[in-house]
Amino acid sequence: MIDPWSPVLGFDEAAEECAFLLLDAARDEALYPMLYDLDEDLLIQSLYQGDTAVTLAEVAPYLVALRPGDEAARRLHDLIWGNGWGMLLHAPLSFSAVRRHLRKFTLVFTEAGSGLVFRFYDPRVLQIFLPTCEPADACKLIGPLRWIAPGPQPHQATIYEVVEGQARTTTVALALSEAG
Repeated sequence: MIDPWSPVLGFDEAAEECAFLLLDAARDEALYPMLYDLDEDLLIQSLYQGDTAVTLAEVAPYLVALRPGDEAARRLHDLIWGNGWGMLLHAPLSFSAVRRHLRKFTLVFTEAGSGLVFRFYDPRVLQIFLPTCEPADACKLIGPLRWIAPGPQPHQATIYEVVEGQARTTTVALALSEAG
């Protein structure tokens, strides 16, 4: 499992980076109820808004703030990692800024102008999309985020990031923790 504060992943606590989980509740019906059975202080919000957020609550994408030392966040991270329910993000941004950035990609349009839900928050989709899309599109999606690491990969992490204006993919070998 990935420790979201691992120096192996280049996390720099001095840089005031924040770690986030982006979860896809459609991947498992147990995920949505689990989110609200956790500690009330855990910052969780759907990427959807308004009627869509209410109608699709059980299958929506959720952003969760992870704070070092937060036991509820650690339990959630440990439960979901390796289940393909989401991905880990790092950003030097506030929760609301990360959510605002990610919301831009939930709806895409065809050449005919029809709107479609883009499930980039499903790790299976992201792992196909990012390596095959135009570099400029990858840079837009990653944008102000430091990096994105989709799960599941028990012994390695694939990190998607933008370095000097170019999208880059790096695979990092992970040491197994006692729990993993």
